[in-house]
Amino acid sequence: MSGRIRFALLFAVAVLSLPTAEGRQLRLVKSQRRSIPGEAAQAARFLQSYTTLQEDEPAFERFRFKPTDADLDRIRKLQAGGTDTVRVLCLRVEFLSDTTPLTTGNGKMDTLGFLSPDSGLFYDPPHFKRYFERQMEGLRNYYLAQSLGKLYVEFTVMPSGEKTCYQLPREMQFYGDTISFAAVEVGLVRLMRDAFKVADEDPELHFGDYDEFIVFHAGSGLQSDFGLRNDSPFDLLAGEIPSGAIQAYLGEPHISVDSGRTHIEQGTVLPEMMRQDTMYEGQTNILGMTGLAGTLFHEFAHLLGAYDLYDVTGATMGVGGWSLMGYGSWLGDYGAGAPPGVVPGFLDAYHRTLFLDTISQVRTVRVPMESIPIFAAEMDTELFSQRGDSLRPTIVKIPISPEEYFLIENRQVDVKQPDTIDVDVEDGVVIAVGGSEYDFFQPGSGLLIWHIDRRVLADYGPFNAVNIDPARKGVDLEEGDGVQDFDVPYWQSRAPNYEVYGHKYDPFSKGGYNDSFTAYTNPNTDAYKGRSYIGVRLLGAVDSTAPLKDTVISVKVGWDLYQPGFPKVVGNTPFLSAFAADMDGNDTLDIAVIDAGGGLKMWRSNGSALRPPLSIGATTRADIAIGDVAGDSRLEVVAAGNDTLVTVVPVSGAPTRIKVGDRVFAAPVLADLDGDGKKEIIVGSTDMKLYAWKGDGSLMPGFPVAVGSEIRAAVAVTDTVRPRIVLLSGDGRLFLYEPDGSLVSGFPVVLSISPFYAKAQPLVADFDRDGSREIAAVAGGEHDYRLYVVGLDGTVKFRSREFIRSPFTGTLSAADMDGDLYPDVLAASMNDLFALNRSGNLVSNYPFTQESTYTTTELAGNWIITVDVYFQYASSPVVADVDGDGGSDLIIGSPEYGLLGLDGTTGKPLPFFPLMATAGISAVPLAVDLDGDGKLELAAGDDSGTFYVWKMPGPASGIKWPCAYHDACHTGLILESELPPWQPRTHTGLVDKLYVYPNPAGSSVNVRYHLHDADEVKLRLLDMAGEPVGAEFDGQAVKDADNETTVDLKKITPGTYVVRLEAKRPGRREVKFTKLAVIR
Repeated sequence: MSGRIRFALLFAVAVLSLPTAEGRQLRLVKSQRRSIPGEAAQAARFLQSYTTLQEDEPAFERFRFKPTDADLDRIRKLQAGGTDTVRVLCLRVEFLSDTTPLTTGNGKMDTLGFLSPDSGLFYDPPHFKRYFERQMEGLRNYYLAQSLGKLYVEFTVMPSGEKTCYQLPREMQFYGDTISFAAVEVGLVRLMRDAFKVADEDPELHFGDYDEFIVFHAGSGLQSDFGLRNDSPFDLLAGEIPSGAIQAYLGEPHISVDSGRTHIEQGTVLPEMMRQDTMYEGQTNILGMTGLAGTLFHEFAHLLGAYDLYDVTGATMGVGGWSLMGYGSWLGDYGAGAPPGVVPGFLDAYHRTLFLDTISQVRTVRVPMESIPIFAAEMDTELFSQRGDSLRPTIVKIPISPEEYFLIENRQVDVKQPDTIDVDVEDGVVIAVGGSEYDFFQPGSGLLIWHIDRRVLADYGPFNAVNIDPARKGVDLEEGDGVQDFDVPYWQSRAPNYEVYGHKYDPFSKGGYNDSFTAYTNPNTDAYKGRSYIGVRLLGAVDSTAPLKDTVISVKVGWDLYQPGFPKVVGNTPFLSAFAADMDGNDTLDIAVIDAGGGLKMWRSNGSALRPPLSIGATTRADIAIGDVAGDSRLEVVAAGNDTLVTVVPVSGAPTRIKVGDRVFAAPVLADLDGDGKKEIIVGSTDMKLYAWKGDGSLMPGFPVAVGSEIRAAVAVTDTVRPRIVLLSGDGRLFLYEPDGSLVSGFPVVLSISPFYAKAQPLVADFDRDGSREIAAVAGGEHDYRLYVVGLDGTVKFRSREFIRSPFTGTLSAADMDGDLYPDVLAASMNDLFALNRSGNLVSNYPFTQESTYTTTELAGNWIITVDVYFQYASSPVVADVDGDGGSDLIIGSPEYGLLGLDGTTGKPLPFFPLMATAGISAVPLAVDLDGDGKLELAAGDDSGTFYVWKMPGPASGIKWPCAYHDACHTGLILESELPPWQPRTHTGLVDKLYVYPNPAGSSVNVRYHLHDADEVKLRLLDMAGEPVGAEFDGQAVKDADNETTVDLKKITPGTYVVRLEAKRPGRREVKFTKLAVIR
């Protein structure tokens, strides 16, 4: 509810009093640090006391915290560059008089004060109306500094009499029950309700004129009793009361005033002072004064929508003194004349973004930048005119993923003069700090880097508990000294000053512990679920204006794995799959990609534009193809839109448009059907027709062909010249057409027995290495999808079980994943990534499975909420040797964020992955050697319109499946030259690797084994006595492959059995056994 610690990092300070026209100006001059005896013991005692108060209260049984609609409207207005005035009503209330020692004071306002004006900042004046008006004037100036003049606080202190207060009906102790945290809360809520009701009797007062409400009551705050004598346990905690607390303890969501016309949803209850106990160093009273300003500013921030950034469970420190919402409200130095709480520190970067223009003051960086100046948060308002519009940015935002980002700010203890600040004092109260140097008592200067997690804010924000988990905070300070002081539990405290307030090297600076923040520093730029490879490097102070020394620090922002010239931030539209080809004939590869809005982009390897962006004039679901369709030895891009048009786009010149009968969802395929050296365009449409055109838009003879079903899958071709065309219709029938459009004998082959759409392009390759090519296709079964391997004569050679889960919306790829020299078929559906061999069985260790759901955040009205979403692949894998170990690795887009990289044998994440993006990636990645350096690059556009190219350490020679549809022409054809060199192998046995799964089994079991050179397999079930159970039956017998046979166990009595496998070939037989348990 508020900052609850008050032990400062101490400096010796000389205090000079300078007269002004309206009051006094005190100049504080910092010299050397010195400690107060017993300081560390006090800190430890405070932590233990505070934690004991809360230890019986689970963190999530507190009342919920929610900014009001007015707060959120104000935030949106300020973030859009506007200004706003918040009108605040302050009520002064007193209790019935008392004499109890269990509370501070006698229930009435302190009208005597503490010490005298000559005592500098130790002086606390009498608490009449003017005292509170000066406190609010100080609050106004503080928030003008936080918002760079955008947020103005207008206030009224009531009652109107200088020495009068509203009178509450009970003693202070009545409201200050500290038996439990619930008792604390109900007391505060009842006090606020009673204060509003009493004040509502004042005819001078109209609550409807105000936006926010503060109740100042007589007495001191319980926070300043912790850790000292603890002799006034019924003092009241200072705190903000949200609407949830009013509902919880009063039974209604608001307090009605003004005869029911005004409803108060939240308010803040504060003591008249935080001063109560004393502590002497020799003859000097050093703890007789604690400022109210820090607590006032902190609690007012809650009214504006801010969270506590300390650990509200009391176990750890959260962010220390680096934010007003942590322990920055208690900055100061008792021993040097600057009591804690009189000059509180700045808000953190996250909370300042609530009040700053997010366009001009908060700069979002998504691409590498050589130099970005970051202006000090404490910029002297007197010098604004020297800067003009260059006073930006004060905060840099670097997105990591959809849920995470970094904020970088420049925080300085000195702006105008080294080790010196001037504070304006009116009527004994600090009303302003010269040069906005509120951070004067921070331990150091430099760049603070904050790690923000929107998911934690959404989950824990409603409980005002965003920093209770040291391992994953909502607003986490990256401690630049590499020591996680703020994560140390109080019972392991070893350096209270550092753990409470921080270290001078927490900021990144040229003279500090760290002047860079990368994947390899401590701390590093990792996201919570992967490595971001973001690099932030300080370039040092660049300001040449003497009074502004160190107020501008420039940084270089980069991504250590990015190809120079990338990423490209294009817009907010999801990208489809990208392809690479030498489109301008200069012997280097270029990239072309289209987004879902129909925007076509072409880039050279260095990121420069090959041609200006072009729109095809319609949205699209179909990936582009690249090839020479014009016969001019240059390549064209072919794109299909949802407007029934296919567009041919040259690198330069006007596009050609071709009309079809309905929308096109299938990607175009380019192949030389007539052997003239030019590619024809082959496209299937939802009008149930297959088209083939010349590059000028004229139809090829024999086309279009009516197939009787929508076509949603790209076709494949069987050769490079005059190929046959392989078509999988939407209803799951497999067609094979001659180049002239005539149907090959033996086709169509009916594959699907369900209404599931067939959307994946078939593949063509010599899957069994017998010298003839086959077709691999995926079509729907009864519930899910199967893989079929079909000969070019229409014979179904193999059919898998229904491994591939519905819905399956991706494309297929193929590569040798188990080192047996045969290509395996890869498919991703739901949260599984499958590899199936030529016999339709799973490759060992597959499928590779992700968690079935992931959590994302959504905006629901004025709430950010978290939602569990099914993990469902929209992307499909490419295959390359990413890490240079000689293996085949899988790279696939994640629906959650970025690219996943998996070892193709084990499924374990690769060292550099996931590669973070600012959104999920639905497109198929591109594996390519873009710049010709022999190394692998990975390219993909994400679902928020950013296109990435990452440089990887693996060799380009390790690319096995580079892109969607195999190549830029989308042939789906794997030539024999692309297969691993065939190496005849010899084996001593016929069969090995026999096992059953699942085991124990229920109604059926799968018997899996690897055959080497057997022609026949016989299986039989035996009981434990060796007697046959049921008849012998045939098992799958595919040579040099993993085989599986499913056994029906419905009629088998539960028990333990032996599976007998006999493998045969002419002149030889071999028998293997394995155990099986059957249960029901």
